[in-house]
Amino acid sequence: MPASRSETVTKGQANGVEGAAATASTGKKGKIAQAFGNAAESNYKGKVRSKVQRHFRYPKSADRAGLSGTVTVAFTISASGGVASVRIVNGSGSSVLDDAALNAVRKAEPFPKIPEGANRSSWPFVIPLQFDR
Repeated sequence: MPASRSETVTKGQANGVEGAAATASTGKKGKIAQAFGNAAESNYKGKVRSKVQRHFRYPKSADRAGLSGTVTVAFTISASGGVASVRIVNGSGSSVLDDAALNAVRKAEPFPKIPEGANRSSWPFVIPLQFDR
């Protein structure tokens, strides 16, 4: 007699969990291990963006002068979380805003270490920072 739908779903979920535990414990890279690696990478990107945002400040002198614009910064994070390089890809036309964008990245250092599952010794980022009044 065939199993009911709910029994089949429950059985499949139980088998999947057991298989995942075996894959993780043996160190083999399967679909489940890869999914965890992708999650770590996605989370890392978010952590880097958040940390830069926490150190992002609109300069008072730019506010007084009525300056606004977008600065796109490029930087590379080393495996240990240090910033190996930082530069402006697209400037705002204002050195005050450009410097503030560079400072946001520099002040955010150190970043979290790059996750082992990412298999990288460094990680390049390009982030636009919007300065609005």
